[in-house]
Amino acid sequence: MQLLGLLLALLCLTPLPVAADSRVSWDFTAENSILSIAASADSSAIAVAARDNRVYLFDGEGNLQWQWEGRNSMTGVDISDDGSLIATSNLDRYLRLFTRDGELLWEFQGARGFIDCAITSDGEHVVGISLEGRTMSMLARDGTELWTKNLIMPLYTVDIYGTGDNRRPVVGTGDSQIRILNKDGDQLLAIQLDAYVRDVAVSANGARIAAALEYGSIVYVNGATGQVIWRHETQRPGTGDRSRGIGMSDDGQVIMAGVSYGNVFVYDAEGNIQQSAKVSDQPIEAILVSPDGSLLVYGGQDNLLRAIDRAHFGDLITGQARARRNLTIGIVAGLAIIVAAFAILVSVTEWGRHAWHETLAPSRRLLAAMWRSRISYLMLLPTFALLLTFNYYPAFSGLYHGFTRWTPGLKAQWIGLQNYQAAFRNEYLFVGVKNAVIFIVTGFLQLLSPLLVAELIFNLTSPKAQYWWRTIFIFPMVVPGVVSILLWVNIYDPNYGMLNKALELFNLTHLQRVWLGDEKIALWAIIFMGFPWVGALALLLFYGGLIAIPTELFDAAKVDGCNFFQRFWNIDLPLLLTPIKTLVILGFIGGVQAFGNVFLTTGGGPGHSTYTPALEMYYQATLFDRMGSASAIGTLLFVVILTGTILNMRYIRGSETEYQA
Repeated sequence: MQLLGLLLALLCLTPLPVAADSRVSWDFTAENSILSIAASADSSAIAVAARDNRVYLFDGEGNLQWQWEGRNSMTGVDISDDGSLIATSNLDRYLRLFTRDGELLWEFQGARGFIDCAITSDGEHVVGISLEGRTMSMLARDGTELWTKNLIMPLYTVDIYGTGDNRRPVVGTGDSQIRILNKDGDQLLAIQLDAYVRDVAVSANGARIAAALEYGSIVYVNGATGQVIWRHETQRPGTGDRSRGIGMSDDGQVIMAGVSYGNVFVYDAEGNIQQSAKVSDQPIEAILVSPDGSLLVYGGQDNLLRAIDRAHFGDLITGQARARRNLTIGIVAGLAIIVAAFAILVSVTEWGRHAWHETLAPSRRLLAAMWRSRISYLMLLPTFALLLTFNYYPAFSGLYHGFTRWTPGLKAQWIGLQNYQAAFRNEYLFVGVKNAVIFIVTGFLQLLSPLLVAELIFNLTSPKAQYWWRTIFIFPMVVPGVVSILLWVNIYDPNYGMLNKALELFNLTHLQRVWLGDEKIALWAIIFMGFPWVGALALLLFYGGLIAIPTELFDAAKVDGCNFFQRFWNIDLPLLLTPIKTLVILGFIGGVQAFGNVFLTTGGGPGHSTYTPALEMYYQATLFDRMGSASAIGTLLFVVILTGTILNMRYIRGSETEYQA
């Protein structure tokens, strides 16, 4: 009781978290991460894009004017200087342009989801870059496509300055460069850096460019020469901290950056830190500095958007960090007291000494036996070390981190079942589950093709013919699966693809489609890939099962007058249950984990019509850096796969029983 009283006293000494700072001009909570923020020249219109599929427009006081919901995450937003036009990018493959009143003026559909967009100050031109791709599109104010180019390198962020023929898109790339392009998309200047560029902000005249790099670096660059003027490292030693978003005033005098551990930094044009604060426990994804530098706006994975007067920003730090530190000290002190009390109890009392020795006796005997076989254990040690490092540790790490809020480089915070609750509210995951069921069922049906081919080859009378046909069907195994998927992407291409060209050749143009761009047929187009679905592994398992059947059974069936179909149904199929069982398990696992064919074709689009659970897990981990949420989804998939496998092994019998009958 004394120990308990001491612990309670320590906890009572811990200060409570301080309430939200009154100098926050205004704030807003979205239903998911804030991904992009933009403002008009006078800050009277502030646009926000979020992962809850919505774009929001606020006035200068923080009053919500309107919101518009798309079919997937809104990844980017930008606004003209007068606030009359708002451009958005979306993972549903669309660039969109809205008026200040929320009227949708036009939509432009790209080949893949868009990751960012920008609009010129006069609103006459909009530019967008694609997700996980290399394409960039420039559109006029009326939605006319001026050009779409493949820029070879991966693109991550875009901004634009200038107007008319002097417009200059500025892109951050995956090959660690900032590239300044002309109005036609041709390169004018490439600035080589040392990490890929997550976000860029450009001054009104293009003279200064600020960039947030992947591994925590903030750089400030001369836009005319490409010279790095200053650089600041936000990464803490021994961590994987990342810089996330960046904003800059029109004159380039105020720069603000957000990082993955929830801090924001405000710099002047010389690179001096004017202000910094811990504003969240979650990564800061989006940063805005108003054109005149007086208003600072940020948002991130805590779903919270905050706008703060810059004059009061330095006073934002609250007592929350001190409260957490004091709580930690109290808990550690309490645990130390409990351990000390237990040690005294064990060493002083007779009962404690007896319990100590009785408890340790089996352990001492085990250690003695292990010491006698120490050479054998030493030889096994490298194998166990590799298994623990590369198999068991990642698995248990995923199970543990499913209960935490974890971003690489940050300490994981225990949050219990929140990730699992969020998973069950995740509409993308539910769409993915439905699509996974379709993949599983169609995958089972596709097993009929290799089964039929195996039967046809097996029933050929010539051993040489069997050999060559078997080789012909198995030879495609040497072609990497990625190559096959990309070949089908070309077949489905609406402009030059073989499928549409064949339909045109046979005068069936009314059947032509944008096969991977139509929500109604995109999923079935992916399922149809690989036709006629004669998988080499399935073919080998079926063929191996057929040649393992005793020939006496075939001879007896022939004597009894069985035809091919009777023999197939009564002999072949029952005795092929073992390979069928194996392929059903593998097909079930493959359907639940479906990823590569979707990722390389549609990226989950159009809209979210082809999402799968594994794709959502990938986006949570890579696009949004929510490793805890991704771990929870991975754990759910593990449970589903384990349950399905156990049920399969329990209720689908192999052929051993039939051989014994």
